[in-house]
Amino acid sequence: MPSYYYIKYIFFIILIFTQSAHAQQSFYLYADKIIKDDKKELIQAQGNVEIQSGKIKARSDLLQFDIKKNQIVLEGNIKILDEQGNVVFAEKAILDKKLKEGIINKLGLLLTDESRLVASSAQKDSKKYKTVYKNISYSRCKNCENNKKSTFWKLNAKKATHLEKSKVILYEDVFLEVLNFPLLYFPFFYHPDPTVTRKTGLLAPSLSKSSVFGISYEQPLFLDLSSTADLTLETKLTQKEGILLKKNYRKNFATGQLQFKSSVTRGTKVRVDEPTKKENRGHVDFNYANHLGNNFFTGINFKRASDKSYLSRYELTDGEALLTQNIYLEKENPFNSFSTQFFKFQTLSDNYLEDNLPFIRPVINYSWNNLNNKKRTRNWSSNLKLRSVSKKNNTNVNAAYFSQNSEKSFLINNILLKNGFDLALDYYSTKYNTESYENNFRFFPSISMTASYPVIKFNEQSSILFEPITKIIYTADNNDNEKIKNQDSLEVELMSSNFLIKNKYAGDDRNEVGLRANYGFSINFNGIDGSSNNLVLGRSYLDTKQDKFDYISGFSEKNSDFVGNYTVSLPNENQLYYDFRVSENLDLNRNRVKTKLVLGDNVVNVNYIQIKNFASRNNPDTEQISYGMERKFFKSWKLDFSQHRDLAGAKFSNPFKSSAGLVFENDCAIISINITRDKSYDIDIPSTTNYNFNINLF
Repeated sequence: MPSYYYIKYIFFIILIFTQSAHAQQSFYLYADKIIKDDKKELIQAQGNVEIQSGKIKARSDLLQFDIKKNQIVLEGNIKILDEQGNVVFAEKAILDKKLKEGIINKLGLLLTDESRLVASSAQKDSKKYKTVYKNISYSRCKNCENNKKSTFWKLNAKKATHLEKSKVILYEDVFLEVLNFPLLYFPFFYHPDPTVTRKTGLLAPSLSKSSVFGISYEQPLFLDLSSTADLTLETKLTQKEGILLKKNYRKNFATGQLQFKSSVTRGTKVRVDEPTKKENRGHVDFNYANHLGNNFFTGINFKRASDKSYLSRYELTDGEALLTQNIYLEKENPFNSFSTQFFKFQTLSDNYLEDNLPFIRPVINYSWNNLNNKKRTRNWSSNLKLRSVSKKNNTNVNAAYFSQNSEKSFLINNILLKNGFDLALDYYSTKYNTESYENNFRFFPSISMTASYPVIKFNEQSSILFEPITKIIYTADNNDNEKIKNQDSLEVELMSSNFLIKNKYAGDDRNEVGLRANYGFSINFNGIDGSSNNLVLGRSYLDTKQDKFDYISGFSEKNSDFVGNYTVSLPNENQLYYDFRVSENLDLNRNRVKTKLVLGDNVVNVNYIQIKNFASRNNPDTEQISYGMERKFFKSWKLDFSQHRDLAGAKFSNPFKSSAGLVFENDCAIISINITRDKSYDIDIPSTTNYNFNINLF
């Protein structure tokens, strides 16, 4: 007669393998009741069964283990956690002694990436490293477990094979269903399994239509070249302009990274007073950075297009008016820094003439300070700069600049004071349409004093910081404006961000001289709820007339316009930024407003800018506004609208760019439809209307 052992609510351990030390593996079993039949060589477990073999764990209502066949049968509410973290749900499973191989019927599988799979059966063959599923449905929708009848999308297939070595799931006779409607059929289809972070394959396509290109279809292909390199190839097929090929190669290495983008097409080029014809067009965009050791870095940034309108016409631009080609070598630490750079530019705008663009060959900077001296009584820093510039208009400038700044801060009666001494020496060797170079020296000694009196007040709900500040500077006049042509300090504008600095010129060819005073104040209100209000207001005084400092730049007389900004941030993400420049007569010469308003399910953005006496071919003033609205409705839908208007140079009723879109987004997919009308006309970029349709399933 068989012998029976009844054990309730205990932890039972059986050693399955005893043949050799290398083959041993512990088998752990827990159940409400465990029965061992020595005659039939069976072990049966009932109620809250838990079993573990190695890293694989399983639960079920019933278990039967055939010791002779080394076979385990699980029944009722089965949950199996495998070595990769996937969870199998089933009603019946026949497995081997290691829980790694066997047949499971009517199963559901929750993968580690939260995607889900159901099948009528699954058979795993560990020796061949594969699992075969029959009558399978697969989806990455996270909500499908609780909402099976309305899964947004899924793949239905008669057969699917999980190839563990290749790390892919291969489907046969596949239908893509969206909202239970069969949309597409594929004889074969595959995707990476959850253990793969990236793998070669097709990315989401896009479909669009425009008045320039007609109907366009774009299909990206991602190539996983190695663990540190990948390549994305994009083929855009257009109805009117043929094929556009794009490439994006990326590589990371131990000390740096590289990215190389390029595109090429044979497309239509519209020329002024010349016949329109097809020609080869394209661009390259190369970026490389590398750490050489000992804090040295080197790199290349090279972006160039076949012509000035190519990037805009094919929507490849980042909004640049100039493309930069740059090579650099630099080293930096807290006490000194070194850099050498070469620059060359390509214009994409009629506002920049090719002959006036500089070739910088090179510019070399070396800076050092005394911060490593713990016994210092003053802070000082020095800078040596060498620059060589040439232009196509037969202009060559070689220059050397040396500057030293010394400053010390101290406190008297809660007034924070800082005095500074500056010294600047310049040497120019220039040639302007002549055969010989002219040499000139300049010398700019300068002294400055800054005073501020910060006052802070706290209460239970907020804090207030008020800080008036004044900076007085005197610099000896040695600009030699007639001898040294202004090449890099042509644009000057007083703003709230620069009214306190000593030298408001952007370049090296001009310096502020004479007696000046910059003064203003700031007020900061900060609430305990995270809200803040900040106001900055100031102006400048000039005793000496400066080159390029005029009414347009904010300096009509010795006293400049008032400049300032006001910023509001609220905990509910509402934001307001207002930047302004106003004259003594309260003429608003510059205004900029940026807002973000969150009103329930609505988000409104407004960006307004107005500048008087702006250099423009059509109007001395510029005034533009862009605004957009985003509204969420139902649960997963979003409607957005944006528009750009030129209020000074165009009719108010005629916006130059408008866009409207409808977006559906949930855990399973993003579907977007967008319409854009662009009336910013150029000879090779006419007014266009674009329709875009994109589907991303995930």
